[in-house]
Amino acid sequence: DVSQYRLTAHFGLALVIFIALMWVGLQQLSPRAIGTTSSKRGLQLLCLIVFTALSGGFVAGLDAGYAFNTFPLMDGQLIPDGLYDFDPTWLAPFEDHMTVQWDHRWLAKLTFVMVLVFWWQARKWNLTSDQRVATHLVLATACLQVGLGISTLLTVIWLPLGVAHQAGAVVLVGATTYCAYKLRSV
Repeated sequence: DVSQYRLTAHFGLALVIFIALMWVGLQQLSPRAIGTTSSKRGLQLLCLIVFTALSGGFVAGLDAGYAFNTFPLMDGQLIPDGLYDFDPTWLAPFEDHMTVQWDHRWLAKLTFVMVLVFWWQARKWNLTSDQRVATHLVLATACLQVGLGISTLLTVIWLPLGVAHQAGAVVLVGATTYCAYKLRSV
């Protein structure tokens, strides 16, 4: 067992280091100097993905995934009874099993919708073939991550799927970092 706070802080720091290393590596391979509106949108999407991944750290740290193993409903409801029913209420997103899992689910749904919106908008942008491939990569990894997340939940956290879901978060962060970088102008 580990504190959900320490686990999430450790994971968050690892993601920040991973993003920074990837960005520096990409700059060495193909320098791109000027940010664009599309690269700004890519960075905003990256922030949302990292935030969602961090919420998953609280789920893992609390072992909250072992409860409410149905999808799309939780405990047979869209908004389950007892949500945010924790004392004090402001700690519910960090310490209440139901609330932590509910928050991660809804952040994941929002993130997936935003990936779809990003990909859909990118179709209208004047992109190079490399940039277009990068946007497709973000969509593909997001679809994989959603599938892994739902499968992990429905199997009551079968360990190989749980590990794949956590690794999938890193892959999605990497794909989105690559895309945001590629969307910068030369």
